[in-house]
Amino acid sequence: MPTLSLTARQTDDTQKLPCEMNVTTSMFLEQGNPELQDRVDIVRFDDKTVFIVGDGAGGRSRAAQAAEFFVRFARDAAANLTVTQDCFRLLCELDQKITRADDCGETTGRIVVVSEGEVFGANVGDSAAWLFTPEGNEELSRVRKPYLGTGVAAPHISRGGRASVHWLLRLIACGNTPAWN
Repeated sequence: MPTLSLTARQTDDTQKLPCEMNVTTSMFLEQGNPELQDRVDIVRFDDKTVFIVGDGAGGRSRAAQAAEFFVRFARDAAANLTVTQDCFRLLCELDQKITRADDCGETTGRIVVVSEGEVFGANVGDSAAWLFTPEGNEELSRVRKPYLGTGVAAPHISRGGRASVHWLLRLIACGNTPAWN
C-alpha cells in the first residue's frame, strides 16, 4: 500500500502564525499499489494554512477519483474554514457529493487548519494527523469509518489547542504511526 506522509514544520521565532511563518513542508511516498490513490494539498491564506489529505480507500474501484474530488472541493472551501464545526460540516457535505458522483468510489478525508496558532480540523477514515510541540505531542485524529463516498460517514472533530512558535505537523494518508528520530 502506498504511504504518503506530509510534514509541516514551524522553524522560526516569529509570533505571527501562520501568515508570516517560515514553514518547511515535505512529502514522502512509499510505493506499494501500482496506482497512487493518495492526494494532498496545502492552501495558504493571510490568516491561516489549511492542510488537506485524501487517501482513496484500499484499492477499491474509483478510489483515486474520490480522493481527487475530496481534495479539490476541500481546497475550494478552505477559505471558509474558521472553526472546527466548519470542517465537520464540509466533510459531511462532501460525503454526500462523493456518494452522488458517478465516477467516484470511497476515500478517507483529513483537514487540519492552523490559524493564529490554533490547530483544529476533522477527519473520516484512517488518514491521521499528529501535532508535535515543545509542550508535548497530540494525535489529532481518530479512525472513523465508513469512508467518504458511502453517504453515511461520521467525521471526528479535533481541537489541537494552541500551536507554539516551534511546531511540527505530520499527516499520514494510510494512518500508520510516524517514525521519528
